[in-house]
Amino acid sequence: MQNHFSKLIIISIFITTIFANRQASTAFNSAKTYARVEKNLKKAEEFGFNAYELDKTNALYTFFLATEVLIPLKKRDEAGEMFIKTLELEDAELEKPFKLGDNYIKTVHQSTRLYADDFYNYAIDSYNKKDIDKTESRFNIALRLDSKHLKSMLGLADLFYNNKQNIDQALKYIN
Repeated sequence: MQNHFSKLIIISIFITTIFANRQASTAFNSAKTYARVEKNLKKAEEFGFNAYELDKTNALYTFFLATEVLIPLKKRDEAGEMFIKTLELEDAELEKPFKLGDNYIKTVHQSTRLYADDFYNYAIDSYNKKDIDKTESRFNIALRLDSKHLKSMLGLADLFYNNKQNIDQALKYIN
């Protein structure tokens, strides 16, 4: 009897997982349609987050939300969070791989790293507006996206030296 009950639980979990993945896929397709065809980014955001809530393991969902919804909506800090989540998830193939110089960009992780320059630029914009906390946050996002992003390291060094008078922290980024 207990063996049958265990099998029933496993089958139930399996069916629930398939159903949730199907719902997530449907929500994701709707989000793409709203973003790409309807040009309705608010609806794309709604359906994109629905897909993500139904399946928090799919890096395509977080990548899509960051690149095609949140950045165009100028929700840069939320986009940064989605990019970081993308890198924390298992890598996935891009829907449309592309070539950059001599390199083929085939996965969401490879493509996500390319956005470090954007977050560096967002940090500079914040710096020019004297928003030091947002500047630091955006430089750190750039470094999370690309740990070798030299311009962001130097930007943080300058920020700590000139605005926070923290020489030790500035030296950390220079080194």
